[in-house]
Amino acid sequence: MDAFGVKITDMFKFFSDIFTGLWTVVTGMKVTGKYLIKKPVTVQYPEQKCVIPDRYRGILMCDTDKCIACMQCVNICPVSCISIDSVKVEGQKKKQINKFVIDVNRCIFCGLCVEVCPASAIQFTKDYEHSVTDRKELILHFEKPVAAGAQAVPAVQEPPKPAEEPKTQEAK
Repeated sequence: MDAFGVKITDMFKFFSDIFTGLWTVVTGMKVTGKYLIKKPVTVQYPEQKCVIPDRYRGILMCDTDKCIACMQCVNICPVSCISIDSVKVEGQKKKQINKFVIDVNRCIFCGLCVEVCPASAIQFTKDYEHSVTDRKELILHFEKPVAAGAQAVPAVQEPPKPAEEPKTQEAK
């Protein structure tokens, strides 16, 4: 103990804590100082666009000219957001796409359909500005005109619509 009734170890701890506190403030200010003199990375969004990476998973797009209607994308999709209507053209072995529909509301952007497509017809776009006011706009239709002499082969069976009851006229 010294003259004031304080242990030397307590005084050492007190000044050590002050030094540690000041050191952390200086370290934090060094980090702040680095970013103070750096050029800002803020992008003024509507006027400037961000650079999108090559592997970005944006909205799905189908090139109906490449699609061979193999149905692998429909079968592998875990949430069943893809439906295909294909037609069998007389005199040809392969089917042609009539309508290709992707429901983006249900899509989880897993990329399985892109990987499994043997013709590379399905691709992710770099579109990130796809906000809409109506959910019906998120159902993407990719259509191709049907060739002459083609027979419709539904790829996805739609549930049968209930038959309408005939309206009877009431006597007055």
